[in-house]
Amino acid sequence: MTAKHTPVPWQYTTNVGPTRALIVEPDGSTIVELSTNVGHRGTFAANTALIVTAVNSHAVLVEALRQTAYELAVLVGKDHSTVQQAREALRKAGE
Repeated sequence: MTAKHTPVPWQYTTNVGPTRALIVEPDGSTIVELSTNVGHRGTFAANTALIVTAVNSHAVLVEALRQTAYELAVLVGKDHSTVQQAREALRKAGE
């Protein structure tokens, strides 16, 4: 991934209203404000939490997959389907 993003960890709050949430830096500075329509209120907090969890864990998961793919390629060969799946996942992740 070439573009820089706001450093992690990100946090979130849904205490700004039933259809609004903020994703913030640890110091409380707003990164983005999210809103939803009334029909999605039941999943809004969970979706906001998923976004923050995904961002906060992205780098460590990518590095773990990269290392695993390398070690697996040494054991079973770089053309093994599992190694190829891992490389495709890394490509999709922008790595």
